[in-house]
Amino acid sequence: LVVKHRAGFAQFTDDLVGCDLNSGLGYCYNATNADEQYGSSPPSVGFDLLQGPIVERAPGAYDTLGLAAFSKYINGTDPHSAIESYNYMRGLHADGTPVREFDNPFGPVTTYMATGDPVTGTGWLDSNPADRRMALSTGPFTMAPGETQEVFAAIVVGQGSDRLASITSLREV
Repeated sequence: LVVKHRAGFAQFTDDLVGCDLNSGLGYCYNATNADEQYGSSPPSVGFDLLQGPIVERAPGAYDTLGLAAFSKYINGTDPHSAIESYNYMRGLHADGTPVREFDNPFGPVTTYMATGDPVTGTGWLDSNPADRRMALSTGPFTMAPGETQEVFAAIVVGQGSDRLASITSLREV
């Protein structure tokens, strides 16, 4: 499952994205409290993986998959092939190289970008406002022909008194 979003509201070039691992939420928020359409209280939008696919780990033992990867990129650097899209789905860069925490070439490898908390200003934060894109994925899993899976996701919006309060509101929703 991949959920892609063209980040942005009225001023689409000043957006940031983040990932809340505890809730399986990928979200987009404004980089400033000045928005052409929303003024000083721009909303945030998120995609929440509520239930991933159910897989059999061993005979009679099942597991529900959660968020496997969160990728971010800027408009214009969108994937240009199935391989590049698949790499983002696996939590890699488009060229297949691993993602490292804080974009530090010596940092630990991860499949989740921008996992910090903008509200508290801690952790790995997106720091490059732009026309942001994001991709969330779960898996991998295998399905036989005719098999079905139920995967639940929600698009959520939060609006608070400013851009960071909008993230808090989004998480509450």
